[in-house]
Amino acid sequence: MKRWLGYILFGIGAVAVFLYLLFPAKSIKAYIAHHISQIDPRLRFTAKDPVLRLPPGVRLHDANIHFDEIPLLRWESLSFFLRANTLFADQRTYRYRGRAYQGEATGDLFLAKGEKWRIKGAGEGFQAELMPLAALVPQAMLEGTVTGTYDFTRDEQGTLSLTVANGSFILHEPLLEIEAVTFDLLTLDMVIEKEHIWIKTMQMNGPEIDGDLTGEIIIRRPLHDSLLHLTGMIRPHPLFLAELRKKLPPGLLSDRIVKKGLTFTIGGTVKTPEVSL
Repeated sequence: MKRWLGYILFGIGAVAVFLYLLFPAKSIKAYIAHHISQIDPRLRFTAKDPVLRLPPGVRLHDANIHFDEIPLLRWESLSFFLRANTLFADQRTYRYRGRAYQGEATGDLFLAKGEKWRIKGAGEGFQAELMPLAALVPQAMLEGTVTGTYDFTRDEQGTLSLTVANGSFILHEPLLEIEAVTFDLLTLDMVIEKEHIWIKTMQMNGPEIDGDLTGEIIIRRPLHDSLLHLTGMIRPHPLFLAELRKKLPPGLLSDRIVKKGLTFTIGGTVKTPEVSL
């Protein structure tokens, strides 16, 4: 029994060593990069060579996704695990887990024949100010803790729902001596259809103002030239209005604005938006 036990342990150890030495790290990384480029040729994936981990799966470090030369996502670590019950199915399912921007995302990646795929999951704890996308709008910086769910398919369609808690918009150029607008909660629901982003609802509730926004964004290349067609309303709170009246010429804030809020539209590009009241 001792001899057989030794053989078994030696066999397990040999298999583990050969799996580690013969693990096709570069091929797996190229496979992931290929599937990402299939979504859009402008997407580029880079990462350190993946390593084998248990349960059977792979882990990548410093995994980055760029759109053209603009960074979209940067994962500190990203792990994939094949669901064993789908190993011989027409559609394989991979469970994934990633850490980035002090938060974590988990979900499922479904791969089927014919390059078909779907990815869905949820994330929480992300710090908005650390995310590269926060720098795409040159007029302001978003801060806060982001939580959300997402569901995307190869047909370039999907949904994204986000909440940002205890956040603020930091204005790079103060407006009427206002340097930041803080909020308790911001919720956002979007539908993505190829090069269109439809903002179904965006609502913000804060100690100074409440607001909502709807509309669409048409993705252009480069991203700074994407087109905006947005409408919204801002409802200032009484104490904030009182402070605002001190900074504005008399009579500029009409009774209608005080009672019903201020309606606005945003057009033009992300780089040079045009705001009309």
